[in-house]
Amino acid sequence: MQIEKSTGQTYIKKRIDELTPGDILLHPLYRSDGLLLVDRYKQLNEALINIIKKHVIPHAYLLIAPTKQDFINFSNNDSNNKDFKNDLQQLIKNYNDSNDKIHDGYVGVNIKSTDNPIINALTSCPYWNFFDSKLESDRLKQRAVHIKSELLNLISNNYMFINFFNKIKAYDDILVIHSLNITCVSLAVGITLELVDEELLDLAIAGLFSNIGYTEMPHSDFKNLLRTQEYNNPAMKKNLELFSNITKSSPYLRKRNIILGILDQYEYYNGKGFPSEKKGEEISLFGRILNIA
Repeated sequence: MQIEKSTGQTYIKKRIDELTPGDILLHPLYRSDGLLLVDRYKQLNEALINIIKKHVIPHAYLLIAPTKQDFINFSNNDSNNKDFKNDLQQLIKNYNDSNDKIHDGYVGVNIKSTDNPIINALTSCPYWNFFDSKLESDRLKQRAVHIKSELLNLISNNYMFINFFNKIKAYDDILVIHSLNITCVSLAVGITLELVDEELLDLAIAGLFSNIGYTEMPHSDFKNLLRTQEYNNPAMKKNLELFSNITKSSPYLRKRNIILGILDQYEYYNGKGFPSEKKGEEISLFGRILNIA
């Protein structure tokens, strides 16, 4: 169904099973567990549509710009205007009123926008907004709220973090989504393990930038890794090498627990990981958490 606005803004409401290559998603799309699946403004191809179909109920609706020109027309207006938000909120309500009971963060739009791309990305991610409610005790829930606030304060005043994040964002949106998900899952694990505040902040930053080395290698190498899903891929090894070079200018990312965590992120507890085939508790705690996340 086509929805036309008096402002000249035009977009289409489409079911998941009606998506076609070339459609441009106008809002973020999340899995039912809250993890970011596809970022907004992504042009869909056949492979990405198949991924969406695996994770999202087929009768769910999305708001789509069917052509690049439609997207340009949409972008030239305020994409966060009241009508668009209302249409999006109605979709969310329809999901929650159905038998599927999709979490209200399943489809979202970043309403509170700042000049900081990391804060925008985190605060628009449902898992970031609701994982604290899944923790067992009120004390852990309160700690989660506190540490998330501390992390946003840390990020807001660090322009090197912003530059690094923009580097990831410009490289590939799949890498952005992966980095955000690792950050959120690592924090949830770290809070459950009752790490101290400084450790939790370091763990979140390690998760956010654990894959920045990929941005310095040919994009074709990264795409090959995604396609083959091959563990011990040369690109994964190169990521570790390039991380050390990229982060020389950042004292925060040169902290011992962050460096060890990122260098150990591909180590397996059974000793069959790389690059050092560490086993058990030879692997740093951050490395074990990042590997799981």
